[in-house]
Amino acid sequence: MSFLVAAMICGVSLNCQFFDVGQIQMNLLPEEVNSVEKAEAVFRVMTDIASLLKKEVLLTSEFGRATREKLREIAVCRVDGQNSLLVSRLDADEDAGTI
Repeated sequence: MSFLVAAMICGVSLNCQFFDVGQIQMNLLPEEVNSVEKAEAVFRVMTDIASLLKKEVLLTSEFGRATREKLREIAVCRVDGQNSLLVSRLDADEDAGTI
């Protein structure tokens, strides 16, 4: 059994599905995130959830049945649950010397 909660955050529709105690999936339409204000709102939700639950939060594209490791690999950005630090894939690419 799963539950669905729909929320509107700064003009971006978030559909949150709760599958079990360990998994929450939130879906959004990328085309709705069409301003800096809306992107910041999405990032703020991610950091707030990570901070509250002390869990890592990942922003990925559609992924089907990917493993946790694969999700971390394909994540556009992630928020560490312990320090609420948001890191983008672009940051990681720059640190590795590839742009």
